[in-house]
Amino acid sequence: MHPYIFAGLDPQKQAFTAVKLIPGWMPSTKELRAEAAQMIVADLYGITVEELKNPPDRRMMFVEARSMIYFYLRMVDNYTYKRIGEIFKRDHSSVVHNVKKFKHALSVKHSPERVGYIHLLNECGHIPKLLINTVPGSQYLDSIFDRQAYKEFFALNLARYDDFDKAHTKRLLTAKIKGDKDWFDNTVSTYYTRIKQNNLSDLYHRSYKVHTR
Repeated sequence: MHPYIFAGLDPQKQAFTAVKLIPGWMPSTKELRAEAAQMIVADLYGITVEELKNPPDRRMMFVEARSMIYFYLRMVDNYTYKRIGEIFKRDHSSVVHNVKKFKHALSVKHSPERVGYIHLLNECGHIPKLLINTVPGSQYLDSIFDRQAYKEFFALNLARYDDFDKAHTKRLLTAKIKGDKDWFDNTVSTYYTRIKQNNLSDLYHRSYKVHTR
């Protein structure tokens, strides 16, 4: 039997279970993960990696991008505030402030930071596309944000996904019986859709003098 095939498991859920067992799925060391994440975050905000490390000014696109990468490094590899400050040439207090600010932004249900962070996690290989491309998967991701259980992004629970999947199937069946299926489909969205609709570079590329948030 192929090592990535799990007998009796739905093919989609095989991908969920096997995602971290596939060689090369994600960068293998802290240093490589940090480099990959910096490139992805820079692209998300429409800036260069050099601008991420050494921003030319205080425009929000640079500030927000640095907040995201600080938070990511803290969550994924337990970088200390001091080490992050050394990498980005910032003092300890600045890193602490930006991590707290980004964490607060993630607590807001429809914030663009949630969408951007999920995009980053997916591109870095931490979460499978099954979660991003399906309604129950996206609801599971939102539940992690709502509980602020951010470490769970790196130790995903198939049983919890199953609970959301069963609940979603039940709601679809109920809506179909009531004749409200189209209405139900229009009230939910996946992270795949949200990522396509939320462009962080468009949101934050504004004049330094006129930008407020």
